Amino acid sequence: MKHRFSAGILVVVLATFSLAAISTADNRSLFTRANEAMGKGEYGTAAELYEKLVQKSGYSADVLFNLAVSYEHSGQPGKAILNYERALRLDPSDSDIKGNLHLLRKKNGLYAREFSWSEKFFQLLNMDQWLLTSLVFLVIFTLLQLATLRLPCPLH
Repeated sequence: MKHRFSAGILVVVLATFSLAAISTADNRSLFTRANEAMGKGEYGTAAELYEKLVQKSGYSADVLFNLAVSYEHSGQPGKAILNYERALRLDPSDSDIKGNLHLLRKKNGLYAREFSWSEKFFQLLNMDQWLLTSLVFLVIFTLLQLATLRLPCPLH
């Protein structure tokens, strides 16, 4: 009975990984087709494919950036601005996203609000960089705390 149970679990795990691999390959194919459509100047088709990709695999800064570019070139500045802003939320330090968003807003007479000093500070790094920085400071703090501990000297 144990062997059947283990084999059943193995089959389920392998099926799950197979579906994940197929899904990933499908996502890559969709991304490639969208990029090819954008390269040919078929911005409407590219936007549709990027939207499908977002629905299937979720948000990423790269996909949202490309989606915004396709909307911008297909004459839909509102959707382009929205997706540039979404991409910027995911990667606030990306200068390409910032630059394109600034130019599109300026071109359409929409001026960005002035950010507070705290917003500017937190936009210096993306989420992964903030996490790594926090981890480094936590390790340093812990080591300093351990260094200040006074261990009792053994009696001679």
